[in-house]
Amino acid sequence: MKQTTRTLTTNALLLALICVLSYLNIPLPFISGAITGTTLAMCLVALVRPPKDTLIIIIIYLFMGAIGLPVFAGGEGFAKFIGPAAGYYISWPFAFPLLSYSLQKKKIFGTSIS
Repeated sequence: MKQTTRTLTTNALLLALICVLSYLNIPLPFISGAITGTTLAMCLVALVRPPKDTLIIIIIYLFMGAIGLPVFAGGEGFAKFIGPAAGYYISWPFAFPLLSYSLQKKKIFGTSIS
């Protein structure tokens, strides 16, 4: 499939948005997790891009963190893959493209949302 300049630019901007919103971090004192802007950004990506582009953006984001760039919540890199949040990161390549596909079909659990 041929990628247009518009598609590549949109995907790059959405990837940058995910990285920026990941720094929005509200630690919760009673558990080891935190409220972050990452999930909001991921849902936005799934809302505006097709499933294939959503998957590509998420994989690039996770790769950036895996090589040590501080793109994850709180400005951390690879350390997040071995912490308690690792399960969330592993589920993203499955969950958000599925969400994108569901939104593209305009049906969620057999009910039309349009």
